[in-house]
Amino acid sequence: MPKKRNIFSEANLASAINAVLNDGPSKKAAARQFSVSRSTIQHRIKNPGCKITCGPAAVLSEEEEMMLEYWILECCFKGFPRRKEDL
Repeated sequence: MPKKRNIFSEANLASAINAVLNDGPSKKAAARQFSVSRSTIQHRIKNPGCKITCGPAAVLSEEEEMMLEYWILECCFKGFPRRKEDL
């Protein structure tokens, strides 16, 4: 069975980290107060420059993905659908 992932906003996480770093509540109390995982607070404090997204880095940039999507849709509208081999 896969692990259940906690879903929380980045604003709540930032508020919890600021509270802990400014000699406020403990990590556990801040986690309860801001509805954020204690381990996430601890990890972000210990590793401030770590990547936020899960999984490997994207191969294409966001702009390249949008251009590719536009090309595929335009080809479909013109009656020339693309296959995986074309990409």
